[in-house]
Amino acid sequence: MRLENEKSLASASLATHLRLLRWCGYCRLASGARLSRLHALYRALTLALTTIYLLQECVYAYQVQQDMDKLARVMFLLLCHITSIAKQLVFHIKAERIDEMLAGLEDPLYNQAVEAHRRLLGATAASASRFVRAYSGCAVVTCTLWITFPVMYRLQGLPVEFPFWITVDYNRPT
Repeated sequence: MRLENEKSLASASLATHLRLLRWCGYCRLASGARLSRLHALYRALTLALTTIYLLQECVYAYQVQQDMDKLARVMFLLLCHITSIAKQLVFHIKAERIDEMLAGLEDPLYNQAVEAHRRLLGATAASASRFVRAYSGCAVVTCTLWITFPVMYRLQGLPVEFPFWITVDYNRPT
């Protein structure tokens, strides 16, 4: 027998993923959360910053359109950030539908008391949690490399170029 506030095993399979999406500013907090207005502001800021970064990449792409190596590098990032913004917009526009789907996971049909079903749901929840942690870990490693390589190049005296438009000459000796 579950307590009223306790989440079902079916919804537990998405718990880690939802926590990360909310932490990153993609998904809104659960309905009725105390900090939902503050979190909505955080989500708007996240979307605005991602959009500004995307616009900087567009300016950079225009500036380097004759250099295929630089253009290919920035086009990959543009594709990643355009899809990121699209996902943020979908999470914002379809928030009510997402809440309905999440609430549907509490339905008894998805949470039958049969022991075999409970074991399967528990294993699915554990696998989903491991998967999202591995995926997030890959993202952290990627970001770490994005920071590490420019620092290494700078320490070696090599020129460093970031694939977005910025008005600061970061290769000038200090």
